[in-house]
Amino acid sequence: MQRTVLGLLILAGAVVAQTRPPGVAISELLMSLNDPAVATDPASRRLADLLLEGKRNPPSRPVVESFSRSLVAGLAGKQLTQQAARNLSTLIENVVAGVEPNFVGVKKVRDALDKIGIDEMRQDQISRRLMAIGEHARGPDDTPLNPRKLLLLPPRN
Repeated sequence: MQRTVLGLLILAGAVVAQTRPPGVAISELLMSLNDPAVATDPASRRLADLLLEGKRNPPSRPVVESFSRSLVAGLAGKQLTQQAARNLSTLIENVVAGVEPNFVGVKKVRDALDKIGIDEMRQDQISRRLMAIGEHARGPDDTPLNPRKLLLLPPRN
C-alpha cells in the first residue's frame, strides 16, 4: 500500500514538473507569431485558454477571445524578441490578475505594444479589450469608496 501511494506521489510530482507556468506558455506563443505562416485563429484560441486557465472567477470567454484575436492579429509577423515577449506576457498577466489599477496596467501594455511597432489603431483596440478584462478582474478604476467603511475608522487624535 505504501509503495502504491509513493508511486502515485512520484507520478503526480512528475506531471506537475512538466506543466509550464502560464507566463512561459504565453511568451512562447507570442514568439511563435514571428512566423507569418502561423495560423492566427488557433493561436488566438490557445492564448484565450492560457489567460482563462486556473482563474477562480474568470472573465467571460467572448471578451477574452476578442482580446486575444486582436493581440494575435497585431503581433502576427512582427519580429518579437524573447525579452519583449516575456515582458508583454507578464504585463498582460498582471492586468488579468488585477495586480494594479487597470489604467496603469493597460498603459504599460500599450507602451510595450508601441515599442514592438503596433500601429495606434490596433493599440486602441487591444487596450479597450484588455481594459474590459481588467475591469472584470478588479472592477472599474473609478469605483467609489464605501462611506460606511470610512465611518468605522477610529477618529484621529
